[in-house]
Amino acid sequence: MGIDPKFYDNRKIVAGTDAYNIWGPPYAPPTKLGIHGTQVAMDMDLCIGDGACIDCCPVDAIRWIDTPGHPTSARKGAPVNEVACIVCGACETSCPVTAIHITDLEAGYYGHGRQPRRDPTWRAEGAFPPVQ
Repeated sequence: MGIDPKFYDNRKIVAGTDAYNIWGPPYAPPTKLGIHGTQVAMDMDLCIGDGACIDCCPVDAIRWIDTPGHPTSARKGAPVNEVACIVCGACETSCPVTAIHITDLEAGYYGHGRQPRRDPTWRAEGAFPPVQ
């Protein structure tokens, strides 16, 4: 079973970085990392750290982060440049454990297969609310 495609309904924002939100529960680092990102949502507890998502992303939206102490891998791809995502779906389809879910926040579309946005600097109004 892969990432919960309705995580935005079933979880809440429990933490975040300057670049993206972290959704949980569960969220108890280092063993439970939750879902990182909103538009490029990555279930860090499912991720095996193979780097397929990093290799295929045409806009460098996903980069390596260290996750020491996590049971599946000591480093993982994370949506640290999520705002650059063009919603092409390459990362979502390349993930061998279906740990990624793409959401086109601009169009209200959930899932890959849509024509990518052309402006990689786009950022949805309210897409990244402050951590509560």
